[in-house]
Amino acid sequence: MQPYPEVSAWLSIPNPEADCTLWAIDRDPDAIARGAALAARHPGRLHLVHARFGDMLESLAALRVSDPQSLDALTRLFPRTKSVDVQRAIAGVLIRADYQAMAKPEVARALRQHRLKSPDGEDLIDVLIRRLQIAS
Repeated sequence: MQPYPEVSAWLSIPNPEADCTLWAIDRDPDAIARGAALAARHPGRLHLVHARFGDMLESLAALRVSDPQSLDALTRLFPRTKSVDVQRAIAGVLIRADYQAMAKPEVARALRQHRLKSPDGEDLIDVLIRRLQIAS
């Protein structure tokens, strides 16, 4: 079985002008081990990190994202996740982001429509929805 088939496809695209690095995050240590050979074939372009996806999002939140494409990608990811913890982590990134770079009414609507029920009751997702509504 080939690890990370999407990553392999992306790395195989010849684009000498692309100056980018890909970070692959997986909590499965076996997946990281299987991907090591792929990372070795692409030194400096592919980095494998043994961590939970939510950990990456928490680190991203600290950067105060202002890039509209990244904010849009996170907004599209929110309804697709089946984990309330990942939804909370996405909300953590968005709540610290540059509100001027977001389509606030659309983001608030997506969060309301697709949020998973929090076992603790109200949480960061609710706070973000209210802030987006006020900022609109």
